[in-house]
Amino acid sequence: MKSVLKEQKELQEVDFGSVRLTLKEFLKQHRYTRYQLARHTSIKYQTIDRYYKNNIDRVDLTLLAKMCFSLECDLSDILQYIPPKTN
Repeated sequence: MKSVLKEQKELQEVDFGSVRLTLKEFLKQHRYTRYQLARHTSIKYQTIDRYYKNNIDRVDLTLLAKMCFSLECDLSDILQYIPPKTN
């Protein structure tokens, strides 16, 4: 049991990097507003705004699919993986 707990602790200490939403940059680049995106996807403006401000803990894959469909883009256009910092 101690070895499992030790492995979990070690895993928690590993820097895996992070994922960042780049919806704000994409919309600005394509001159598309949050209001337009909300209207075209039937997603509440408040929800779009949280994604726009990169202020979410968990992503909703259905919402991302709606956004990509409406914006005619790929996930990589609105999501970015940031690798861990190396020393």
